[in-house]
Amino acid sequence: MAAPDNIYLELPEKKVSTTHRNLPDPPVGAGVSDIYLKPPQRRSIVQRLSFRSKSGDLNKHRLLCIIGAIAGLFFVGLTVGLITKWTCDTNDDVNPQCLWSAWSFWTVCSPSTIFGKQYRFRKYYGPEHSCHKNETIEDKDCADDQYKFDLTFDQSTLHRYCYLSSDNKVISNHFSDETNHNPNDANQLQNYTGAIGNTCLDKNSKIYFEISFQYEIFDLMDEPHLLLEVALAERNKIDTLLLVGDKSVGGWSLNIYSCPELRKICLSVQHGNLDSLKFTLSSHEAGSTFNESFGFLVDRERDEFSFIRDGKIFFTFQNIDSNERLCLIFGVFNPSQVKVSQKIMTSKNYTGIFNLHWT
Repeated sequence: MAAPDNIYLELPEKKVSTTHRNLPDPPVGAGVSDIYLKPPQRRSIVQRLSFRSKSGDLNKHRLLCIIGAIAGLFFVGLTVGLITKWTCDTNDDVNPQCLWSAWSFWTVCSPSTIFGKQYRFRKYYGPEHSCHKNETIEDKDCADDQYKFDLTFDQSTLHRYCYLSSDNKVISNHFSDETNHNPNDANQLQNYTGAIGNTCLDKNSKIYFEISFQYEIFDLMDEPHLLLEVALAERNKIDTLLLVGDKSVGGWSLNIYSCPELRKICLSVQHGNLDSLKFTLSSHEAGSTFNESFGFLVDRERDEFSFIRDGKIFFTFQNIDSNERLCLIFGVFNPSQVKVSQKIMTSKNYTGIFNLHWT
């Protein structure tokens, strides 16, 4: 069967375009297929990557700017916070967040205030953690001159091998710029290398004093030799032996000596048959030094003689009983091996004060 010659597909008129477009003239030598049949040109991979790289750099710069701004705000906030805390800590009185009670009254300066301080307190009662302290304390020296007395070494009793300072507050077994005084008196000690204190104690006497001990060893102390002593004894027994704490003398003694078996310098207390080691202070070798203060409490009303280190009583002699006056004695020994000095730092007389407690 022959195909029909005239078959037509009718389209709606609105689908038929009657607009004529003026196309640009093709370049000289270009074919029709070069212009109208070629697809639109696409960017190469290198071009696309280059574009993306530039966009990425821009985003990185923006991100770094944002991070820098955040970091700057953080450090500014931290600085303000630290300044605020410092202001609170150092100026609690004016900071509204640091709420304090009024100061308490000053504590009373009593005869038992041995170390001469009085205190007052206040407490924090504001919001938790507003300030770093919950309580503050202030102190000041007591105006207790009425209890002070002038304890010195009695220069008239000074042994001929010992030396005193010009104010009679320092005794040493060596001549020096400070200890250059050595009077020759008929009452000087003949056997005991030291001096007696200028005050002897009657019944009911109560005194407190502090002594600074210093020594420097020149030669190895490999024998049990004395360095110094502070003791209490009857006046007529003091000059009989080198050591007042010896039982034949009957005194009450704190003494410092070399302990060759320990290779140390030792501190002990001694009275009669009692000889008790309390501390080791340093090596016994040449070049060793020591410098420390000790406190001494004599209460003849309670018959006690106490020794203090670092503000605490570490030993007390009980039953300090004698019908005689008891005198303080200070010894410095062995100048060929060690330079020793004792210095009176402070002294107080509490005699007549009722119910005095030392602790």
